[in-house]
Amino acid sequence: MMYAFCTRTKSFKWKWIATVVITTFVVSVMAQVDDPRQRHFNRTVQPILRKHCFSCHNDEDKKGGIAISDHYFISAIVRRGELYQKVIHAIESKTMPPDIRPPMEQQEIDTVIHYIDSYLSAALAERDPGIIAPRRLNNQEYKYVIEDLLKLEVDVDSLFPSDPSGGAGFDNHAGVLYFTPLLVERYFETADFLLDTLYTDAEAWRELV
Repeated sequence: MMYAFCTRTKSFKWKWIATVVITTFVVSVMAQVDDPRQRHFNRTVQPILRKHCFSCHNDEDKKGGIAISDHYFISAIVRRGELYQKVIHAIESKTMPPDIRPPMEQQEIDTVIHYIDSYLSAALAERDPGIIAPRRLNNQEYKYVIEDLLKLEVDVDSLFPSDPSGGAGFDNHAGVLYFTPLLVERYFETADFLLDTLYTDAEAWRELV
């Protein structure tokens, strides 16, 4: 009975985590698909690359150690800016496609070079905010959130390692709120405990789920 109960609560936890991850991924993809530049890329630039480049530069062949067939989004081009500078140079100098392949028409060359260069230039023009440290709740914030959401008290002082204060003396500064292996392990253990506690209270469980 206890085994079935633990299995049920852990299954619920992992289903919840999977749902969050999948939802985040889908929202990210949809945001890129809705970008007008992305729609233009799909209609204009990618078909030229597919026609002249993908047959050699894919995950299986990787001619010259280069694979671009899975670069479906402008963001992939931007992340590999140095590679696409070489792509532009090879197309502009007409060393690619090679002589054994049908050549690009001049209009195709101009289109690919112009738009890839515009994607890279726009990315370079964006202001760089620098390194943004991931922000987690400090121990007291975690305690208050659990109390507000689940109406349960968590003894964070005994469960979690102490929050570092950094040089400025603040315990809510993202730069010092590290995710240590021990802390992540305690988060999972606490989540199991909270789910177990809620599941034994039928009314609270129904209200939450």
